[in-house]
Amino acid sequence: MMTLGAWPSCSCRNPSASPRFSDARSPQSAPPCAPSKRRSRAKTDKVRGNPDRLFSVRQFEFLHRMFSITETVTPSRTGEDCRLKFVSALRMMQDCSELWLDSEPAYRDYFRANNIAQLLVSRQVDVLRVPRIKEKLTITTGVFGCAGAFGHRNTIIYDESGAPCYATWCVGAFVNLNTGRMSKIPAEVVNSLVIDAKYGMEYLDRKITVPAGESASHAPVEVLRDDIDYNRHMNNAQYARIAAELLPPSFEIKRFRVEYKIPAKLGETLHPQTLATENGCVYTQLKNKSGLSHAVLEFCDR
Repeated sequence: MMTLGAWPSCSCRNPSASPRFSDARSPQSAPPCAPSKRRSRAKTDKVRGNPDRLFSVRQFEFLHRMFSITETVTPSRTGEDCRLKFVSALRMMQDCSELWLDSEPAYRDYFRANNIAQLLVSRQVDVLRVPRIKEKLTITTGVFGCAGAFGHRNTIIYDESGAPCYATWCVGAFVNLNTGRMSKIPAEVVNSLVIDAKYGMEYLDRKITVPAGESASHAPVEVLRDDIDYNRHMNNAQYARIAAELLPPSFEIKRFRVEYKIPAKLGETLHPQTLATENGCVYTQLKNKSGLSHAVLEFCDR
């Protein structure tokens, strides 16, 4: 199914396993990155106040020093306007969330020992400002809820002044890769997690309903080797990249949602269908040859 915004999916797994959606590279194969800033792991610091309380941006960053990495808006991550590509921002979020896994050793070790992954179900991204080339960014991530077979996470991208550029939340499901079934996590593992405060943003439904209307069909897209990640299916960010190519050139993404359904594998063909609405949103369905959706995406310009 998914990766919580890049949730801790483990190291490279059994090729015969059939995982659902994953977000990023294996932690073991990820390149070195800037040292992360992490709050104290003192027992009294596990839960910071009421998880349902909403904090301002400044309170959220400085009172809840989440796991973070630093990035630069490099030329290869920008478009012709010298601004960060949307898919590049998604990849930064994924990488941060994957690297977060090593800051939670009990959680990481349980997942690896039991061949469990947390795979992405859905993601919402609010675009507040698009950074420009050579800007320095800080990407932070943290879990604000974990119960049963699901986890919830925020990932925020800040600029050098501490202002947020992208605010996101996502849902992930714990899946046993041996059986392909959902798996509840033991209480002692859940209790080992640092639970962060819920970020103050509008939280929309994780399920996307495509409005009624006639959709436009587009040229099929083949899943290439470059699209595949270590879980042996198309990486989550690639769905957004393919769908974004179908937007009008002047379309400015202000809000994005995606619901993942069926993982696309190497060599498969995606059949895109789009529907534009009067309220400034474009809905894209990436379907298989049977007409079932691999993913449903919503792009809004307001």
